[in-house]
Amino acid sequence: MPLLLVSDFTLPRDNEASASVGAEIRPFESLFIRLGYASLVRYRSNTDVDGTHRSGFAFDDRHGSAFGGSGLAAGFGVVHKSLALDYAYSLAGAFGGVHRVAAAWSW
Repeated sequence: MPLLLVSDFTLPRDNEASASVGAEIRPFESLFIRLGYASLVRYRSNTDVDGTHRSGFAFDDRHGSAFGGSGLAAGFGVVHKSLALDYAYSLAGAFGGVHRVAAAWSW
């Protein structure tokens, strides 16, 4: 059963950094099962009561996905000859759960 692991770290100039991890297993030739997680990475800087200055990057799970939320996502894909169908469900903060469906046909 092939397993694919992926990760991504993005540091745009005009927005906050984000990190993502995901996995895909292929239990059958035509079936893919996927699980992923995304999180914003915020730079934090503060001074403790004793005057110690602390700073660094920290994951912010409250705004994990592009629209806020935990950033969890799961889905599957099915391929048959030249037709592919993908489905994913993710949490998206104020939008609640988001369903994504994609179909592709190649010739």
